[in-house]
Amino acid sequence: MIDFVQPRNLPKPDDVLVGMTTRNGGVSRGYFQSLNMGFSVNDNAEHVRTNRNLIWESLKISETRLAKPEQVHSDHLALVQAAGTFPATDALITHEPNIFLTIQTADCLPILIWTGDGEWLAAIHSGWGGTEQGLPAEVIAFLLSGSGYAPDEFFVWIGPGLGVCHFEVGAEFESKFDPQFLEHRNGERYFNNVAAVKAQISGQGIPAENLEVVDECTYCESEKYFSHRRDKGVTGRMLAVIGRQV
Repeated sequence: MIDFVQPRNLPKPDDVLVGMTTRNGGVSRGYFQSLNMGFSVNDNAEHVRTNRNLIWESLKISETRLAKPEQVHSDHLALVQAAGTFPATDALITHEPNIFLTIQTADCLPILIWTGDGEWLAAIHSGWGGTEQGLPAEVIAFLLSGSGYAPDEFFVWIGPGLGVCHFEVGAEFESKFDPQFLEHRNGERYFNNVAAVKAQISGQGIPAENLEVVDECTYCESEKYFSHRRDKGVTGRMLAVIGRQV
């Protein structure tokens, strides 16, 4: 059975799809069991194709309508007017219907954004690198300046990612981030990526009630999510999707 995680409390139009796959419901085996959506992780390519076809059938969308960023942990965003692949990009924005923005993750945060009427949509891949470079704030600033919509007309969903419970980092993070986003336990440092992203979002004027966070750690939830850190780099990928079908 395919498990698709979706917003629980935020309003959205019926024709807007927002959500993310888990690791369950596919045909991949071993380290990639079972719904691996990534071709770049040395999984059997036929298994990945089958997994993807299962998702497109379940969501009733065509793979030809996908916008796919080649994620590189950058602060680069692309304004999408047609489906396709976007090199060296970690955030996608569209004002077009029937285009589905996608993000692959396995610890980094998937961030999906939409206006209440579904006219503007965005998808962000934000690990600590994207967060350090201010990518979430950059995307929202772009949306606000280009759309004519007010901050309270946007809704933001942050999907599951690596929690502060397991996000151990080095001493260099003391200079990368405000101390409020670091926890110190047993002589080690832990980074709170969710808190850092939320601060960037609220800093752009998005009301707290327009923000929803999936309070699940990909490392902890081994039966539900892939985790690059937990599985020491040998693991699959989930896929976050947002789009408006008319």
